[in-house]
Amino acid sequence: LDIPLMIGASLLVFVLAWNEELTRMDGIVLLAALALYLGLLLRQSRHSTRPPSHDGTPQAAWFSSVLMIVAGLAMLVYAGHLLLGAAVAVATDLGLSERVIGLTIVAISTSLPELATSLIAALRGQRDIAVGNVIGSNLFNLLGVLGLTALVAPSPLSVSPNALDFDLPVMLGVAVLCLPLFYTGYRVTRAEGLLFLGLYLAYGLHVVSFTTGMPLAGKLEHLMLFFVLPALVAFLLFTSLRAWRRQHHKREMP
Repeated sequence: LDIPLMIGASLLVFVLAWNEELTRMDGIVLLAALALYLGLLLRQSRHSTRPPSHDGTPQAAWFSSVLMIVAGLAMLVYAGHLLLGAAVAVATDLGLSERVIGLTIVAISTSLPELATSLIAALRGQRDIAVGNVIGSNLFNLLGVLGLTALVAPSPLSVSPNALDFDLPVMLGVAVLCLPLFYTGYRVTRAEGLLFLGLYLAYGLHVVSFTTGMPLAGKLEHLMLFFVLPALVAFLLFTSLRAWRRQHHKREMP
């Protein structure tokens, strides 16, 4: 359910941004899609909710946990304000565009809490939380953050032609890529993790080299189109076929 919805949210943002802007009406559409997604989650949770544990947790401990959540959110907001100002100042001094700032420095920095959460969850053996955190964050960023920002902004959010020609298709492609990778054994292996990291490094290098006018951008595009992508397609076909054979073999076993 969640990964197809993430793909659908990516496609929805791509379609709405096709006219190079996100209006208030687009924001309403994105927020409505978020409300629909949350409704589906609530409906799904009713069928899989675990019975509450009656371990006698003191009310003071419960109140302390809620207080820590509120304090953590407040610090995140304040830190995000400081981060945005500092990142824009440094990147502007380096001559980078706002698009590059948002796609690299700000995007990486604001994703650090999600990285920490997923790492801690994975180390504790709570791998569903690690994966769900990433998928849920992507859905909330696409539908909630973009939707609310487009709704309250004094003017429509502009979308650069470069984002439409490259960044948004890459985002949609990565969302689609998650489907076969997650299907292979219903897990993400170290090799697949390295694959994702390698693709992100190549993407970041392309964005910086293309924006700064480095000749590396053309060579990198040629390498990705004629070598990396065909190898990636072959890898996906091989892993998907192997996973299908394993599942088919398990069904045939008595």
